[in-house]
Amino acid sequence: MCRLAALALGVSWVGAPGLVQAQDALSEDVFGPDATAEDAVHMRLSEVRRYQLPDGLAPGELKVASGVDGRTLYAATTGLAAAEEGGVQEAACTIVEAQEDGARAISFRFQDKPTGCVGVIAHPDGGFFVRGTHLTVLNLESVPAERGGFTARIDAAGREVWALADQTLLEATRVADGGTGEFMGRYIGASPTMAFNPQTNRLLAFSNGELSAGDSRRLTQAHVIDANSGELRTSGLGFGIQDSGTVLKTALYRAAQNDFLIHFQTGAGTDNPFFSYNGRRSIDAFEPAGKQWRERDIPEVVLSADQSLYILSRTSKRPDADAEVSAYNAQGNLLWSVVLAQDSGPTSPGAAENIWLLKDHILVGFPAPIGTALRVLERASGEQVGQERLGVNVVFGQIAYQILGIAQAAQASASLISAEPQTRIMREDRIEILSGPPTPNDANDADAGAGEPGGPQGSGESGGCAVAKADALPPLSGLSLAFAVLVFTIANRRRTNCVYSGE
Repeated sequence: MCRLAALALGVSWVGAPGLVQAQDALSEDVFGPDATAEDAVHMRLSEVRRYQLPDGLAPGELKVASGVDGRTLYAATTGLAAAEEGGVQEAACTIVEAQEDGARAISFRFQDKPTGCVGVIAHPDGGFFVRGTHLTVLNLESVPAERGGFTARIDAAGREVWALADQTLLEATRVADGGTGEFMGRYIGASPTMAFNPQTNRLLAFSNGELSAGDSRRLTQAHVIDANSGELRTSGLGFGIQDSGTVLKTALYRAAQNDFLIHFQTGAGTDNPFFSYNGRRSIDAFEPAGKQWRERDIPEVVLSADQSLYILSRTSKRPDADAEVSAYNAQGNLLWSVVLAQDSGPTSPGAAENIWLLKDHILVGFPAPIGTALRVLERASGEQVGQERLGVNVVFGQIAYQILGIAQAAQASASLISAEPQTRIMREDRIEILSGPPTPNDANDADAGAGEPGGPQGSGESGGCAVAKADALPPLSGLSLAFAVLVFTIANRRRTNCVYSGE
């Protein structure tokens, strides 16, 4: 079968046997072997919404792309087949957008050619930006086509606003010659990382390059696009020659500074992990106070709504190094820093990989032999107040849902994403940290109910493109949260840069 490499979109995925028991209720208390009566807090799940995936999409194919504006965006490359059955000819980048009133699926093909997803982020108007690539078949596997990367903006109605090929980057000339900036080295492909500045209405995107064929050192480069017109404003913004193990992880818009903070995970190398960019012609090195960051591995960096910065690092680049979480205010002052000693033993979790921000707490994720171990910190001080362990399944009533990951969500919250593989029903449950040990009154025994698809078909137009129909349920009544279950049929018609939308 043709395959496309998994998207690296910043969600913790768990894949070992395990089970979390919960009652079939709107709010569920989740207990793991790490939870003790002495813990100052316990974890509770509160259902946010449920919906059914489109036909042809399996939960395991999805990657959570964005969830910070009230919507959850999932990305998947659909339409792949075995090479002898057409390979990538029907391939499209499909985005599933879930929000309070239901969900929809949008499939996009750039220039009416086989297209794969690379990255997706939300646009404030309800649309989103897509980073993708043309696909081809090599040795019976689907791979990015040479120079096939692109960036596109899709509006809230599911229509393409503009699309810009990476070929434009390669054809750009030097600033001295009146151009936007010359691409350095040999183009490898599009990077999934993007960030949007709403004040200047500019999108920051990235491409990967190398010095020459066979040279494993990296030349990651940034470019800036006008989000209204799709015009390339600046290109060829470099970070120097980087070690082959250095990987771009995050770009964050900082409203307090009106700039972008860019973070690389440097692995065993000594490259600088932090940079900032404020719209000038050069990228500046950035050094948060208090640590020797080049000597550390930095798995994740998160920016809160109040512009506080949280950095998850390891105290050295040794595999057995302890984790450390550091918090900075919007002015860059170190608020606190706490070391989380790594446990030892065959059943102990590995090195910390993720952090998620809640209103009053921080979750630190450690991959464990069975599922994921979580340490709970006070957001104000960094003090550890509890720990939990998630398996790879959570049971609601008699139904086992596969845990796909944890996603940062809107308003300082995080959601547990799970799915029932047979029915393709997706669940989003808000993770809440409550004071004290759990009590029987914490769980609501009302059955939330999955519902059944039904109701009239939706309609709509998408700029001449084929539009997939969606059957929708009205919101459920009683104690259940408002959600809708949608069934989609992804259209197979193809047109130039066609966007297929289920409304």
